[in-house]
Amino acid sequence: FATWGRDDGYGKEDLYLTTREGNGWSTPVNLGPTVNSDGSDTHPYVTPDGERLFLTSTRLRSPADTSDNWNHYVIRTDAVPALRTALQ
Repeated sequence: FATWGRDDGYGKEDLYLTTREGNGWSTPVNLGPTVNSDGSDTHPYVTPDGERLFLTSTRLRSPADTSDNWNHYVIRTDAVPALRTALQ
């Protein structure tokens, strides 16, 4: 899930992971700097095979980017320790 303004964040909005534990949920874990940037990182989707994470971000990666741009990114889940552990 995405959230705004947590103390352990890297930017404006960060992506976190939580898993079902009994009748509740685990403590949220920030997905870290491989996923989160100094911009807004939102709209996560893990592919059904669990191999890729798609997300939308305002991170600035090229001279053409502005903070108004929302770009799509794909990250292999094995590059994100919290996801790798959760998907095993």
